Amino acid sequence: MIAWVESISENTDATFVKIRWSSENIGFGEIDIITDYMGETTIKTEAMGRDFVRDVFNALVDSATLIN
Repeated sequence: MIAWVESISENTDATFVKIRWSSENIGFGEIDIITDYMGETTIKTEAMGRDFVRDVFNALVDSATLIN
């Protein structure tokens, strides 16, 4: 699986992050993360479960350059 940040945007009410992913076994898709001004976070997953979202986040972290 590969994953990357497609976009980040914000307005006065919330911050939006779109993560795109692609997997040989499943296909491709996106995960939308919305954090509102009260700190509530919502993740839209296209009906994929928590374990799948963790796998996407792991793929994103594994492909990132970490700076200590």
